Amino acid sequence: MTSAWIASRARTIPFHLPGDCALRGVSVRPFPRAWPDKAADDALDYSVDYTAWLADCNDTISKIAVDDVSVAPATGLSIEWAVFVNGIVTLGLSGGVATLRYKVRIALTTAQGRTIAGIFTLPISNIAPAVAPGDLTAPALTFPAGTITINGTPNT
Repeated sequence: MTSAWIASRARTIPFHLPGDCALRGVSVRPFPRAWPDKAADDALDYSVDYTAWLADCNDTISKIAVDDVSVAPATGLSIEWAVFVNGIVTLGLSGGVATLRYKVRIALTTAQGRTIAGIFTLPISNIAPAVAPGDLTAPALTFPAGTITINGTPNT
């Protein structure tokens, strides 16, 4: 695995776990887990940065599973590819129906055996696309078979 891939900062959100911050009846709102809007015809990379969460335990990602868990009638979102590099999980997402909000579940396993899953929202707007469909290619990274699963299908 190489680390030449660099995720777009404009479409990267940090992964936060709300801590035990309740004090004297004051609750802390959970951090939003939503990417910026995507046009229906866009084919772009969207990332979640787990580095702060992993650094707390000096851990690394060893395996990921990515699924579209949107509730019907949300159809049309394609998870083209998924990679993880230096604690950042990046997905190639295309398609979708304008005005719908899709939910993508990312579950990861770490080298030390920790597992965590999060659901992230991707709103689809009706603006013009930034990238032509089919122009999004996966980064040239190699992963061992079975380390990445997309909608139930492991990589080979």
